[in-house]
Amino acid sequence: MVITMDMTDKIFQIFYKEKKTVNEDVIWNKDGEDGFTTNHVIVYSSTLKNGFVTLKCELNIVNEFSFNIILEKNKTLVRYDNFRHKNYIDKCTGVDLLNPHKHKFKKDCPRELAAKIIPDSEIESNDVNKAFEQFLEECSIIHNGLYLAPDKLRAVKQLQLSDFALKSQNKDLRRVQ
Repeated sequence: MVITMDMTDKIFQIFYKEKKTVNEDVIWNKDGEDGFTTNHVIVYSSTLKNGFVTLKCELNIVNEFSFNIILEKNKTLVRYDNFRHKNYIDKCTGVDLLNPHKHKFKKDCPRELAAKIIPDSEIESNDVNKAFEQFLEECSIIHNGLYLAPDKLRAVKQLQLSDFALKSQNKDLRRVQ
């Protein structure tokens, strides 16, 4: 069941800053010939407890990826894209999206999203695993499950993907056999 909620900038800011949790494993699965997606995992929030909030991630074979926090199955609240949008200038901020960037909810913007360029020092644009950890931290999300990297890409050295499961809550790396 979809629960309707009128999102405001004030509610979004409270949600964005509060501590949230994901208690499920995040597992990359093959999606088509060249892509991977994660399962939708529930993001638990005290602010949006009546709203259905999920996290979903996408990755393609050339290491373009995005992480998306979604309200009620179709409203993006926060999305990080490490890929470049060709010929696209954000209508709210005027930013040319030729570099990795983050979209955040903003009520008075077209599509209710505002974008800004994100430097690698904030979120690593070349390593999907490191970027995932940084995205969770930046969004105040504690992950209590395992993070399983995409199988097909583990052996590709140029993508810097390693064969591990990441326990985000305490940042310890454990080998997966």
